[in-house]
Amino acid sequence: METLKSEIEHLKNEKPPQKFNADIICNWLECIKNSPDSDVVRMLIERIDAKNKTAFNIQSTLKTVLGETGCGDRI
Repeated sequence: METLKSEIEHLKNEKPPQKFNADIICNWLECIKNSPDSDVVRMLIERIDAKNKTAFNIQSTLKTVLGETGCGDRI
């Protein structure tokens, strides 16, 4: 709990990046890939639709975050 509190305080004092670009987002996704965290993965999933018993479609929250223009390239 103390670790989380210190991380929250650190993030409150950090200045956010002025602009997200493909490199920043790809680096962030690569970090998640290398060290998966179930909470982060849940945060990235907006919706899961079951098509049938063996197929499903996952909607990501990244589209909401990135907007219509995205980050300029496919990631």
